[in-house]
Amino acid sequence: MKVRTIFFASALALSACVRTEIRQVTTTLTPGAPYHKILVIDVTADETGRGRQMESFMAARLNRDGVEAQSGELFLNDLAVKGSIDQAVARIQDERFDGILVTQHIQGSTDALSEPFSNVRDVFRTYLNSRQMTTAGVASEDSNPLKTVSLGWGHMQSGDGRADLIGTREDRIVWSTEGTVEGSPHKPLEQYMKSFVNAVAEGLRSERILFHHNNLSRA
Repeated sequence: MKVRTIFFASALALSACVRTEIRQVTTTLTPGAPYHKILVIDVTADETGRGRQMESFMAARLNRDGVEAQSGELFLNDLAVKGSIDQAVARIQDERFDGILVTQHIQGSTDALSEPFSNVRDVFRTYLNSRQMTTAGVASEDSNPLKTVSLGWGHMQSGDGRADLIGTREDRIVWSTEGTVEGSPHKPLEQYMKSFVNAVAEGLRSERILFHHNNLSRA
């Protein structure tokens, strides 16, 4: 295991000329074979849909990079209302996911990131409990709930985030990164979230953690 501290001079969100900065990212890496298929799960304690939005952004970015990725919202949709940890674990095994990328983000000085998860079952226990609490008694007919998410950042100017990659074979964290995104308080939260997503994706790429299918065409 090695621990590195990486300082990003800046991470630019070019949309609408917004400048955000990843101030510091600490990476812990356990070398191993590249991971081929990733399930993205956001465990942010949130009832506004921002966790689902983060999953969507992260999975979309990884897919653009040539990594096979899917959001937890889509893959575990039926279990979000009534499902068990055993069902979730069996499903990722059946579909041959070899990694779970767990993200979380906070805003505000009074909040704090939760402790990292120790294994796959620990992730699903928290994720399913959170989803079942926010969907209890609600029968949504919206096939795309992300369209209704409010992304206003309000008075906040910064947010902290962390991403942990849990190997399903190893059943533990094999890579993690965290940092702070800063920028104008007048821009939507979406742009801050995408800045952190891009930083996570670049970190995974630079460390060659994931198997990029695009690399086959470059060989």
